[in-house]
Amino acid sequence: MFDIKNNRPSLCACCLKPSGAILLQIDNKYYGVCNNRHHIEEIKTRVRNKMEITRQSNLNYKSVDYAIAEVKSLYQQLAKKNKTYELHKWEGEERKKFFRTLILCYLDCEKAKASNGVDSG
Repeated sequence: MFDIKNNRPSLCACCLKPSGAILLQIDNKYYGVCNNRHHIEEIKTRVRNKMEITRQSNLNYKSVDYAIAEVKSLYQQLAKKNKTYELHKWEGEERKKFFRTLILCYLDCEKAKASNGVDSG
């Protein structure tokens, strides 16, 4: 059964923009679709022809630094709770919580940069 809450595609399977409310089912797989409904046919063609999507994203090292700084207190809190600073020894759910928060902080920083631009200086 498809787990829409925890495993929903977050990117459009055509343009890699954030997916909207539309999910496209082909065989037993679900694909995200952005708000451009014309992408539905393009996705069907890509899947039918087994064409890969090339990576279009880049890593922003300043945003990584920001995300690390944002989760520092959570890291310290969870390390204290687990009695170790070694993440691989933490409880699974707490390790997931840490990485989810880290990734969300990174994405929030990138969203702010996309919305507000980046200073040239």
